[in-house]
Amino acid sequence: MNSSVTFNSLPEVLSYGISLSKASKNIIVGRSSEKLSAESALCAGLLKGGANVILMGRSIKPELFMASSLYEDALCVYIQDSSFLKIDTEEKGGLPLTNKTQELLCESTDTIHAAEGFITDGSVLKNIYLNDLKKILPEKSPFKITVSSSSGFSESFGSEKSQDEIIIQLSPDGTKASLYSDKSGFISYSQLILLCCLEHFEQGRDVALPYDFSFSADKIASEYGKKVHRYFSSGDGVSDKEARNTAVSQRFTSDGMFLALNAVRILTEKKMPLKNMRDIIPESHCLKKYISVDCKKIDGFLNSQRGTSTPDGTSFSEKNGRVLMRPSDSGNGLWLNVESFSMETAEEICGKIEEKLRKFQA
Repeated sequence: MNSSVTFNSLPEVLSYGISLSKASKNIIVGRSSEKLSAESALCAGLLKGGANVILMGRSIKPELFMASSLYEDALCVYIQDSSFLKIDTEEKGGLPLTNKTQELLCESTDTIHAAEGFITDGSVLKNIYLNDLKKILPEKSPFKITVSSSSGFSESFGSEKSQDEIIIQLSPDGTKASLYSDKSGFISYSQLILLCCLEHFEQGRDVALPYDFSFSADKIASEYGKKVHRYFSSGDGVSDKEARNTAVSQRFTSDGMFLALNAVRILTEKKMPLKNMRDIIPESHCLKKYISVDCKKIDGFLNSQRGTSTPDGTSFSEKNGRVLMRPSDSGNGLWLNVESFSMETAEEICGKIEEKLRKFQA
């Protein structure tokens, strides 16, 4: 079971709520829209299974992640606004589900006998989240900062009187962000992540990043004698335990607003214009492509590459690039992630690998 699940009916959502109650005693529930039917069905299942529900209402995911940090044991459940009944489930702090949690969610709900749980209004926790964000920037920030997002999160930060405006482009669920200003143009999500990583390295701290994030972060870390810990999108939660713990404490990999505001703070403290950020952050290009192949016939290719096998796929180095190869869930193809110093080089590497794969299929 993936962390994102689509349901066909409200009874299925109710049943999923019962399953969730087996995986954790405390469930943080939020939604991206004003639609209440899925939320009601989910909560009914959670209460029937004996879970304690912290109800956040319409929210962005990072508000749920912050709330989960207040509990020793908690899951974050987010109801997406779409034409289908789509629900995202994540571990405490917004981490991907471990194999153990996924197994619990797949078990039958027929044998559950528990005292009914209760609901707590989590809206006050959203105020705590907002107050934390407002503490990030210095009191006399030189920027007027506004948020552009379909999430409904529309706060403003910094100086209202400033003519120097920065727009935070926030993803619909609030987990990612980029920056834009008329003077400096567009600063991507990955560049913001690398800037926050750089600050940690300068302060003598390691960082944690998803396994499929750009390995240019590792290059920067090596210059400071520090390390990038990697966590997986699945797995036992033990082999990447240190990375998971670090990711929850640093926050910027799962909270778009926290990431963007900290990036502005760092640049302000360095007295560096936004447009000059590219001078201290190396640029890399990533290409993601789906290749239709029989995954049962690629072992020979993988052995020839001498790659590193992980729960997130097999990674190996190519001249001028890095490759991450992951079988599709259907087994009928591969997802290929290629990273290099230019998009043209990434495309060239991808083409060569695809050609090799075709030969092994013959």
